[in-house]
Amino acid sequence: MTEEDLKNIIYGSVRELVLNRKYFYSGYQSHFTEEGRRVLNEMLDLYAPKIESAIRQADDQRARDMVMKELKS
Repeated sequence: MTEEDLKNIIYGSVRELVLNRKYFYSGYQSHFTEEGRRVLNEMLDLYAPKIESAIRQADDQRARDMVMKELKS
């Protein structure tokens, strides 16, 4: 899974929470409910390791690309 994939998933998840009154109060002072905060924490705990893995994979790919570019020239 790429960083871009994870960005889309996380945005979509937060968007759905914001649209649900159980998780987000929309009004004069909009805010997440306690249940919404709990779900956000769980979501971040779930996706943080995947984000770290995607960053490492992207770094490794850039390193391989740099080596291949040097070998070709």
